[in-house]
Amino acid sequence: MKNFVFFIQYILFKILKSILMLFPEKSRFKFAEKLSVLSYKILKSRRITTLLNLKLVFPEKSLEELEKIAIESYKTIGKAFIGTLWLDKYVNKEGNFKIANPEMVEVLEKNQPFTSANMHFGNMEGLLKIGEKFNIVTVGKTQNNPYVNNEIVKNRECFNITLLQRSRSTSRELVKYAKENRNIAILTDQKGSGTDVVFFGEPTIAPTGITSIACKFDRPLYLIYCIYEKDFSTLAFIKEVKKCEDETLSFKEKVQITTQNTINEIEKVIKEYPEQWMWMHDRWTFYRQYKKGTLRKDLAEFAKLIK
Repeated sequence: MKNFVFFIQYILFKILKSILMLFPEKSRFKFAEKLSVLSYKILKSRRITTLLNLKLVFPEKSLEELEKIAIESYKTIGKAFIGTLWLDKYVNKEGNFKIANPEMVEVLEKNQPFTSANMHFGNMEGLLKIGEKFNIVTVGKTQNNPYVNNEIVKNRECFNITLLQRSRSTSRELVKYAKENRNIAILTDQKGSGTDVVFFGEPTIAPTGITSIACKFDRPLYLIYCIYEKDFSTLAFIKEVKKCEDETLSFKEKVQITTQNTINEIEKVIKEYPEQWMWMHDRWTFYRQYKKGTLRKDLAEFAKLIK
């Protein structure tokens, strides 16, 4: 019965995709923006999470100012999601995909195999266009619906990448590919098992998958991300992240410092383009604290203003 439900969902997904593709590209993106604003207004738990996270990073801003950023962030997420439906056509269309610092592509070419830290930011899927040139190994979350998941995997793998489905064996698979001198890219900005870091002044945990590989295999580490421009085109950036190379420290200490360096670079990007980051994740567990009544005083007072 469950499989039948998934199949019906998949058929509806395909119908929606077919209808959307009848409209011009800009109309599709505008539709995604409107749908995203609606979800922001309807999903109160996500709205509270988003605004609490924003208040941490921009304590000087009013609720009204933070809501403007929040809404733009939701629009970005909507565009990134709906854009996967025709991603290959989108990134190959003239003018849709540009690299802000193209000289860094040559740096990547000369420094293979490399490691890349990525973010839930802007046109996340647009990163596949860069991955296409370097036959990157990356990791994707498995969708609940197997039919939709297969569709998404097919859309991504047309970019000459190796896509691993997240599982208990993912770490071992990544090490195997690293030993084969493959370029590896992993999302690094959200909370996960890893090491202690300070993120926007708040102690938290950050994943160490990509930084561990960079340190273990002595590879250069880059932060690669994309932003959506106002005309719905994508602009990509490539920045090198400083690795800890102090041989007097243990491997664990070097990974921790390198991870913190990565988080510091991520902070700078988010501060510059706050409307591009996915604020809806409970990155610092503020929403869980809010529900338990244990939220710190300044954020608890702010939460009372949220409707």
